[in-house]
Amino acid sequence: MYFEGMSNTKCPYYIRESAYTISCEGIEKGTVNVIKFPSENKKNEFQKRCCYHIGRPCIAAQLLNERYIGN
Repeated sequence: MYFEGMSNTKCPYYIRESAYTISCEGIEKGTVNVIKFPSENKKNEFQKRCCYHIGRPCIAAQLLNERYIGN
């Protein structure tokens, strides 16, 4: 199955998604962070706000940036 987010996602921590979830690199080394949404619409809204732009990261991406970049 193909999801719109796969082609539009710019976040370097993105791994995969399903209809109601987004999976990203976990905050702890060797883990995966899964964000579950109550609807596809809510997931798509989140993706458009956070995943499609490198400059507007979600809280998980902010924490991972601190690990890798040190900001």
